[in-house]
Amino acid sequence: MHILQVTNVFDVVESGSLPGGLDVAVSSLMAAISQLGARTQRAPGIGPVGITRNSDFKSYDVIHGHDWYSANALKTAKQIGLPTVFTSHLPLRGGFTYRDLGVEWKDKYRMEEDALKIADAIIAPSHFVKEYLIKEYGVSPQKLRVLPHGVDTDIFPSLQNPLPSEDRLLFVGRITQQKGLEILIRAFPKLIKLRPSVSLKIIGSGERHTAAANLVSSLGLSDRIHFSGPKNHLAIAPEYQSATALIMPSLFEPFGLVGLEALACGCPTFAISPTGADYLDRSEKTSVVSVERFAEALDVFLESLDRSVDAAILRSRRAYEYSPLAYAQRHFNLYEELIRCRPRR
Repeated sequence: MHILQVTNVFDVVESGSLPGGLDVAVSSLMAAISQLGARTQRAPGIGPVGITRNSDFKSYDVIHGHDWYSANALKTAKQIGLPTVFTSHLPLRGGFTYRDLGVEWKDKYRMEEDALKIADAIIAPSHFVKEYLIKEYGVSPQKLRVLPHGVDTDIFPSLQNPLPSEDRLLFVGRITQQKGLEILIRAFPKLIKLRPSVSLKIIGSGERHTAAANLVSSLGLSDRIHFSGPKNHLAIAPEYQSATALIMPSLFEPFGLVGLEALACGCPTFAISPTGADYLDRSEKTSVVSVERFAEALDVFLESLDRSVDAAILRSRRAYEYSPLAYAQRHFNLYEELIRCRPRR
């Protein structure tokens, strides 16, 4: 079996900076699929070396596109009768995208809609995304599969230590409007009154970095909130292991891979719902997004935390259910199904 993964991402190992969830998901899938005996390669969907010609597809059994970048490749694959899969990592109607690449929004919308129509099967990383695609795009439930991402517990191991007694909060990810960091920053003055020892470490970069840094300064929070810049994906585990909790204040979160990584390390995670973080319990989410109420919800969450070693072990065990090989096997089974159903010519 030979699978082509089409998207516009970079390799998480070769890159020296913190990748996005899409980058990690595709790289993890490719590595695990190879362990199952399939060949898999990656190609950019758009750009000067984008894959669109019929001759580019001759050696592949399935073309798997990831987000709107892959629409043109899926269209060409469909024309020559190859099975096609499309994963919607970040639906555009949520108002956000990973990378613009100089493409206008109206063209991105068109490409995403083309990909959803063309694909023989559509993968959602969470039940939240599945329901979103059905409600907002009218996608047939029969075409949809929920295949959650995996986490490598060798890269993100649990040290089985108790949580710190003080409140060391952590944010990991792209500093963009989607990720909601500024909501968390604005909640800090109230949170400090409720929890005097609280602090926040921010790991990541993005177009809202300057705005977020200016907000920290204007609120007089520079002694409580610290920007550490991006880190290599392979160097994040110690940050999770030393934190009291990871906070995911995303305005639109299809899955939240960093939350699963944190759980694997025994670190609690708190998120704003609705969210694609199916791995979180109800007590680990809040639907409140006003600054004051968010601070109060964080206080309740931190106050109720079991900081013992046993609790850390239980959290990490929840993440073990999302192994990369299980993630890849579910894809492998889908690829085999589509290959068997391919009309003979």
